[in-house]
Amino acid sequence: MNRPFHRSFQGIVGVALFIAVLVGGTGCSTIPRSAGPAYYPEPQNSTPPLSLSRSQIRDRLIAQYESWKGTRYRRGGMSRSGIDCSGFVHVIFRDHLDLQLPRTTQTLAETGKRIYDQNLAAGDLVLFKTGWFGKHVGIYIGDSRFIHASKSEGVTLSSLHDDYWAQNFWMARRVAIPSSGP
Repeated sequence: MNRPFHRSFQGIVGVALFIAVLVGGTGCSTIPRSAGPAYYPEPQNSTPPLSLSRSQIRDRLIAQYESWKGTRYRRGGMSRSGIDCSGFVHVIFRDHLDLQLPRTTQTLAETGKRIYDQNLAAGDLVLFKTGWFGKHVGIYIGDSRFIHASKSEGVTLSSLHDDYWAQNFWMARRVAIPSSGP
């Protein structure tokens, strides 16, 4: 192999590995090392019938969006002082839809049942690939809109038809949302 080419190739590979380590490999879903040990429930592989109507789910999600709107983005965050995309999904489902979901975007991508985007309903997860290693997740609320924790805007409402989101759409997942009681 040509020596100058070999050195250039090694340099490119080295830079790529450095960037991969720097980015963390999972986009906005990485939990900081300082978070300590965490328990991740096994992904839900079955989807029992929903007990809440889609309009009830949508109403709960919109209320939570209004409550969290503008909360700043913080990688690994899970509070109103800062939250990331998978943390937002985790907290909303845990506290307001009575469902314990995994904490990272990658494990959310394996949760529930994959659905076609034309079948989206309120409460479905929408996932995006945002670069070589980056992944992003939001919660669909209807009318081609979803709520999520954006790196640039914090907790916000976006459209699946926006150029950026349309170009980076990866898949949608449906998870079971149990009834919160009578």
